[in-house]
Amino acid sequence: MDNIDKLIPVSNIIDEDEDGNPIYGDRIYVDLHKHIELVQKDGTTYKGKINTKRIKCKDLDGSNFYSFVHETDDGRWFDRCGKPIDKPKNLVTREPKEEEDTWPEVNLKQKENPTSEI
Repeated sequence: MDNIDKLIPVSNIIDEDEDGNPIYGDRIYVDLHKHIELVQKDGTTYKGKINTKRIKCKDLDGSNFYSFVHETDDGRWFDRCGKPIDKPKNLVTREPKEEEDTWPEVNLKQKENPTSEI
């Protein structure tokens, strides 16, 4: 058994080559305390930040529900099972509240100096 087989979890195996040797891939693991860890295909642990993002999904009956994905600082995406995916198209982004709406440039000048005329 190679030394690399001892370092990389079996669940990181994504395929086999023509000789039957395992091909490893990146995989995210989350423990019961919500500690997120990315084990890379070479067995090393990713040192960057891993963000959890919300996605909106459609159920079989047509109703909507929310799920999540993970994104690394270097732009890799993982599904809720920890497997690599393409960037999802159904990311939920926070919509600005009414008081956070952007002001037109004219109103910004007035906001900075309310006594000035426009």
